[in-house]
Amino acid sequence: AFYEYYRTKNVFTMVDDFDAWKRGWRPTVITTADVMPVDDYLRTEYFNDFMRPQDAGATLHVRLDLSESTSAAIAFGRAIRKGEFDTRSVDTASRLQPHLIRAYRMGRLLAGVAGVSQDLVRALEATDQSILVVGHDGGLLHANSAGEQLLREKKGLTWLGVRLIAQASDAHARLGELIAAATRTGEARSG
Repeated sequence: AFYEYYRTKNVFTMVDDFDAWKRGWRPTVITTADVMPVDDYLRTEYFNDFMRPQDAGATLHVRLDLSESTSAAIAFGRAIRKGEFDTRSVDTASRLQPHLIRAYRMGRLLAGVAGVSQDLVRALEATDQSILVVGHDGGLLHANSAGEQLLREKKGLTWLGVRLIAQASDAHARLGELIAAATRTGEARSG
């Protein structure tokens, strides 16, 4: 009940013209001061009755995605005594943002995959081998922990957006051929 009430008082989600807000939305990093003057924020019911009791003063929001049904962001609250987020904090969040966006989109993609059940995911996690599940177009559908580590190391394979790619151009062409062979329908598959 506490959350439900203050959700409607959240100055970071209240907009007068939602369509205009959507048109102007960009995947940026914003702070309290980007939304409203800090002194005005400190006088709001949302700050005084919801944020202050949690010792959350300044806010920093890393915007991740906007779709027809939802907007996604990671919000950070800073202890009141520490003041506003500085330029260094915003710069750090901005450098991390593309990686957070990719992780968010991959998570959404995997959540929608009907063929990868939780039991299969647990089985894939039980091995130390790198396992990467891809669709016919090379779209990465799932990577176990070892597979994620392999991709982070960028030692031959990585991903671009949500597509699995080989870093060397000749290997990338061959990877595409192998994925096509493994996902071909109507005849024996290999790969």
